Amino acid sequence: GFALYGKTGRSFRLPSVEETNFTSPALLEPQTSRDREVGIDYRTGGTSARLAVYRNDLDNEIAFNPLVFDNINLSPTRREGVELEARTRVTPALDLFLNHAHVLARFRSGVYGGTDLTGKTVPLVPRNAFSVGVSWLKGPKTRINATLRYVGEQRLVNDETNTEVQQIPAYTVVDVRLAHKLAGWTLEAGVRNLFNRQYYTQGGVSGTGVIRVFPAAERNGYVSVQHSFR
Repeated sequence: GFALYGKTGRSFRLPSVEETNFTSPALLEPQTSRDREVGIDYRTGGTSARLAVYRNDLDNEIAFNPLVFDNINLSPTRREGVELEARTRVTPALDLFLNHAHVLARFRSGVYGGTDLTGKTVPLVPRNAFSVGVSWLKGPKTRINATLRYVGEQRLVNDETNTEVQQIPAYTVVDVRLAHKLAGWTLEAGVRNLFNRQYYTQGGVSGTGVIRVFPAAERNGYVSVQHSFR
């Protein structure tokens, strides 16, 4: 049930139309990356798991700055960390799952406001994030999911020098979802942020030290209908 793997490669991402639209001047360099990863997969019966260690060296990473409503290319950055995914079938109708990511996102080089960025943490990247949940097959065509998501602290936008004491606080939210399949149709309804937590995922500090944050949505629900043509 075990498999070892390793991979290396190069990737790139061109700016989207939306990203170029909100950029002055209206030209962003393509984001490029050198990627390496090694890991182990495990599968047996109703249990599966993956553990991976990776390093991505990025040049011209495209980032959005909400303070000035603009997109920019960052100085050279690096993302390295560990990812864990696991899922197990407790009963024929009940699955448990877990996902965890531990990442160090740092500048490889660059200067910002006269400060050397080498080794500084990249804003808006949490060091730890994980989710745990349960998936219940209530009937042959009906499934209910409940997921708890935790996201750790993040540096504010424009705090590339890591000198700001305040950070975007960690937060935990719970989402629930009900899906039902019916003759090629999938009907779905859900509630995000079930316990109505107040938190934010975007925030930045201006050049004069003023901090602005952008609150995330409070408790909200949705419905969707999808049809598969076969």
